[in-house]
Amino acid sequence: MTDSTVSAPELEPTAPTADHGTRLQRGGVAALLSLVAAWFVWDAVGSLVSLPQLYAQLGIADDVPWVALWLGVVQPLVLYAAALVIAVRQPLARGTLVLVAGLAAIAALRLSIIAVATGTITLLG
Repeated sequence: MTDSTVSAPELEPTAPTADHGTRLQRGGVAALLSLVAAWFVWDAVGSLVSLPQLYAQLGIADDVPWVALWLGVVQPLVLYAAALVIAVRQPLARGTLVLVAGLAAIAALRLSIIAVATGTITLLG
């Protein structure tokens, strides 16, 4: 009699798969957060249109912070587009986190731009 032992094939541990979500879920998250980014752009365009008029009424029309105003319009578009490019290849939760972090960066920079523009009025007024 021979001792033959049958060994089970060794299974390699596999990493848990990440949930990439359906196209509808990913598109819904991106669309919802895009509305927030669009609000930042809308607000910046409003400032670009109305702030020079305010400066003219104050008699300091030559001191309009054009760079800050245009940066306020372009910056949300560029940062959110970069966040979208990064988020596309991520699982749903991580991609959402990337988009939210992009919005947080937009908000922080927007507040800095507002502080610069307000500081200009304070220094000149």
